[in-house]
Amino acid sequence: AFSRDGARKVYVQDLLREDGREVWSLLGCRGGHLYICGGTAMGREVVLALQRTAVEHGKLSEAEAAAFVSRMEGEGRLVKE
Repeated sequence: AFSRDGARKVYVQDLLREDGREVWSLLGCRGGHLYICGGTAMGREVVLALQRTAVEHGKLSEAEAAAFVSRMEGEGRLVKE
């Protein structure tokens, strides 16, 4: 994603939502890992996008999606730097 290059701003969280079905398959179904490196605000937006993806594609409730993200962090599958 490139938020500073070109006229069109492309953000990581937007690409995660755009590819939500595949993201859920990789993270929710196959136990993948997600590493977030960058600004604090961007990291929060990426986590929110992941939670929305869990709701939309994983059919989780909001509370279940938040628990899923917390579980990923606890398992070392979600790392924020």
